Parts: sequence; structure tokens; C-alpha cells
Amino acid sequence: MNALKGFPVALAVTALLSSCASVDNRAPFNIDAQRAATSALPATAERPSPVLDAKTAESRFRSLHTEDYVVRKGDTLWDIANHFLKNPLYWPEIWHNNQQITNPHLIFPGDTISIVYVDGVPRLTVSLSPRMRSEDVPVPVLPLDMLRPFLSYDQVLNAEDFDAAPYILRGRDPRILIATNDTVYARPALNESNDRYAVLRPGSPLVDPETGEVLGIHAIYHGEVSVIERGDPNVLNVDMATRGIRQGDRLSPMLEESFTRDVVPSIPTFDIRGQVIYLPDALSYVGRNQVVVINQGEIDGLRVGDMLEIREVGGVVEDVYSTVEDELYISPQDEFGELRVPEVKGPLIQLPDVPIGALLVFRTYDRVSYGLVLKSERPIRVGDKVLTPTD
Repeated sequence: MNALKGFPVALAVTALLSSCASVDNRAPFNIDAQRAATSALPATAERPSPVLDAKTAESRFRSLHTEDYVVRKGDTLWDIANHFLKNPLYWPEIWHNNQQITNPHLIFPGDTISIVYVDGVPRLTVSLSPRMRSEDVPVPVLPLDMLRPFLSYDQVLNAEDFDAAPYILRGRDPRILIATNDTVYARPALNESNDRYAVLRPGSPLVDPETGEVLGIHAIYHGEVSVIERGDPNVLNVDMATRGIRQGDRLSPMLEESFTRDVVPSIPTFDIRGQVIYLPDALSYVGRNQVVVINQGEIDGLRVGDMLEIREVGGVVEDVYSTVEDELYISPQDEFGELRVPEVKGPLIQLPDVPIGALLVFRTYDRVSYGLVLKSERPIRVGDKVLTPTD
């Protein structure tokens, strides 16, 4: 069960508003429709299968004469898709599960990927011709070793969860920072169902940039502990301290890895329109193979494996060359009504958003999700948009 379900989070926010002495009547720039409602497909709803016509499918390929590709160890799904497609995001749409093959959605080193026609539509599939697999482990959709810390415990909690969680009382030795292999005491008594715990510290609140609503609190991972003796207090061993553990840090049960190698990438069949709201392991920006948090989750219809496009918000510029009278801003006379040369300004123009990357959702909560950046043509920052891929 996700940690956010059923728990409201309250945050007092003070807004400071300022006003100008004069009103700027320049034409308003176009606000993207993203500021309207997001998708409303329930997470439990059955997704309709996308209908792909031949013309659309052909437009996805670099060339319909692209040579077959033999999968090599170290390849990623993105690498393979990039060999055939103009935009690898459309891999889920183009891929055809060959029903004559066991687990046709899995790709192994040694497999041959070919362009085939299914009902007149070009698709990609694993070829039936000699399949000399060199590995028994399929090509991973995501680098599990890199993401394991994000899969082993609840990353998003709320204030009530943190307050109610067990906590580090102190170390056996009275030091401020507790390190690997130290012994620590924790309260209250731990139950019998878990022997290993993540050590967490509350981080930044995850705030929806449109509504100001707190969607959860990001939990900062500081290490792992295991139970030596249960009681009140419990005696624990610090198996790993990645950032230094201290009194008051909270404990969360380590979870079974919830992401498997055979996850099937998909493209939402409905509009997802959200934003990057947090960078767990960076201050200013991230790139390929780094993690972002977005303000879309299970209640918006997202699920693990969904692929989304990342766009940089277009800038706003003043059109100093416009001669359209209705677009121009002319400054009023001063307070004494004296004549002077009026100040003339052009309209503010919203430039289009720029596609800069792609991500794959690997963990979802009610209101937010974690995504791995698969591609980044520019640095990806908080405020960049995430949306269903479009032509």
C-alpha cells in the first residue's frame, strides 16, 4: 500500500502579493493548456489498446529498410529502439509480441530484431530465425542496481507517517553521527514482520506548482539497519550509513524489490500533463540515467513502465517589431497630466515548448511518481513539463 493513501497533509503557506502603480495592458501571452485539468483516468481503469494505422507506423521508422539488429550484451531498450525509430519513445506502440515465442516482450542478447508487417502495418519483433542467445538474462528496461535505493522503501511519506515511525534513540557510543557497523538503540518496540529497516530523514515537501498543495514529503535515505534484539528499546546494527545517521532519524521497513526486469514499457493512451517538481539527487538539473519526481501519480492513471516526453517551457519575449495597434502598450501620462513622449512596448509572446528528453516511470504513488531520464538533449530542471508523447 502506498504511504500517501488516506493521509492528508496540511501546510501553511503565506503568499506575498505586490501591485504596480500602473497597469500594463500589453496583450497577454498564450498560456499552455497544461494549466487546465490533467488526465482523470483511474489507475484501475482498463486502458484501450492503441490503434496504429500503416501511415502512422511508417512515419515512426528511420527507414523501412533498416537492417536487422542483433542484440548485444550491454544494450538497453532505448539503444535498440533508437536503431529503428526516429523517436524511441514510440517503441511500445511499434513493438509486436510474436506469439510463437515464449515471453515475446523480453529481449535477450543474441536475439535478432526485425521489421515485419502485421496486417499491413510495419512493426518490430524478435525474428524466428536461428536464435542463438548468448545470455539467459534479458535486456533490462531499467538499470535495477542504480534504482534499487528507490525501490527498497517508501520514498514519499507524509507528516503523520514520519511522526508515527520508529526512530533512532541514540548510538551505543554517545557520538553525534553514527557510522557503519555501529550499534544503535531505537524505539518503540519493532514488530516481528521485518528484520531490516531503511534509515530516513524528512526532506523537502513535494509541492504541486499549480495548486500549492503538498503532495507528500520526500524521504532522504541515510542507511540501513538490521535487528539484533527486539524490545523497548530495540538493539540494531548499522549495516550501512551512506550520509551519517543521527538521533531522531526514522525507520521504514525495507521492501521487496517491486520492479522486475520484465516490465513492459507503455505509452499512456490519454493525456498526461504534469511537471518535474523535485530532483532527488541533484540541486539544479539532471541528465540521462538520473531520477526526477513528477506531480502525476496513480490517481492520474500513471503506472510503472509508462514513458513520457519531457519539454522545456518556452520563454516569453517582447515583440519590439509589432505595428499592430491593439497589441501595443502605450504608457499613460504622468500624474500631473503633462505631455511627454509616450513609452511604447510591444506584446509579450509565449514561445513554444521545446522537447528535450524522455523518462520512464518506475515507481508510482497516489499523487506523484518517480521517473528515470532515458534521454536528455538539455539539462532537465524543476518546472520542465512531462506529457504523453505527441507527434
